Amino acid sequence: MLLTCSLFLFFLLYFKKCGKIYVVIKIGGKFMEKYLRILGIGEGKFYWILIHTENGVDKISKPKEEQDEMIKNGYDEQRKIIELEYTQKLEQIESDINLDNENKLKYKEIALNEYRTRINKLEEAYSSMRTSALRTITQFKDNILKAKDIRNLNFQTEYKNFGFSEEYINSLSPQWANDIISSRYSEIMQAINEALLDNSISGEQRNDIEAMQKSCKNAYKYIANPIIRKKYAEYLDNKELEKKYSKKSQFDPELIFSDSEGKYHIISKNSDNPEEIFLNNNMSIKKFSTLAFRNASGVINSYINKFEIKRKVNNKEIIDYIYSDINLRQLEQDEETGKPINSEYYNCVVNQLLSDEMIKASKFNSGYIGLVERFKNDNGEINYRTTLQDKKLHQTEQEYLAAIMIFEQSQRNEKDSSIENSNNQQESVEGR
Repeated sequence: MLLTCSLFLFFLLYFKKCGKIYVVIKIGGKFMEKYLRILGIGEGKFYWILIHTENGVDKISKPKEEQDEMIKNGYDEQRKIIELEYTQKLEQIESDINLDNENKLKYKEIALNEYRTRINKLEEAYSSMRTSALRTITQFKDNILKAKDIRNLNFQTEYKNFGFSEEYINSLSPQWANDIISSRYSEIMQAINEALLDNSISGEQRNDIEAMQKSCKNAYKYIANPIIRKKYAEYLDNKELEKKYSKKSQFDPELIFSDSEGKYHIISKNSDNPEEIFLNNNMSIKKFSTLAFRNASGVINSYINKFEIKRKVNNKEIIDYIYSDINLRQLEQDEETGKPINSEYYNCVVNQLLSDEMIKASKFNSGYIGLVERFKNDNGEINYRTTLQDKKLHQTEQEYLAAIMIFEQSQRNEKDSSIENSNNQQESVEGR
């Protein structure tokens, strides 16, 4: 059972051991600490009441009504201090006989700006801390800042948006994780709903809280239970692959020749009686077709091959189509030894180029999986590498990518047009 003491600023971490429940309470955070400091309130004094017992001194959490009062008193006291110091500063400037009127005006303007800055910070602190609901929201922002994303993505995951790290949630049992996520969701949504009933909050603050409400509801949909967390993990895995391998930003149609009407003359020719080569890992490969095109100069003939890859995943045969320059002859095996005639090339193609990760990555580039390049290692030995992981594709690869993406898009357009025409014909027949 998850313990909640209605502590609006506490993040509860619990674990069961030997039938007991241990509670670790973490307090504070970037916003909470900053706002309490601005309001002139010590953290310990704000959070705890000390009680003298027969066995010593115990501390219990301070009731929210007392915290509300401390926030209000802190705000009033700090505002008086700021206003008094501003008044004294103006008097000092005015009485300074070494300053002419122009300099007095300048220093008064500086003092006014400092006063406004301090008052604005005080108002921000007070508006974020004056009620239990607002303090819960402020603590939630702290949780978001402290949570770490283990993913290499261009956006925050819903785990971080909800104030958790994905790694932490995955370290728990499914039911334990469900309880913690559900508890945080209930707490923050209750605080948000309560805060939105407060007519004294500013329009800007209301918009911020409403945006948080929307974000929390969306985050909860992705991480509420093990089934959707698994689907969300697959989605994040896919997004990581896309960031790592997608070359769509390097797509440049101007690299491919087009006629005066803007049409690209890219020709795909299917292979006649292609030879299927069986590899050692329940995978086979054969040339499916050849894509021929001219680059922007309109003179050089270029081509890139499309291959059919068959493999077994979880005892199920899967067929994928990828574009590359694979040399099938170099994948053949010696009839006597059963070993590849070019083991370095074979290993690069089978273990790297045609790995599950790279085949998935090719989907982000209309099937282009990159090339196999030959190079000499530090010992002068011939070896091979794949190119799709390179940050920048070289000129020839950019031409391949452009031709492939243009052709594949034209194929999708033709397919969509064919389906649309078929639907229209069906509607026409049914309407007779």
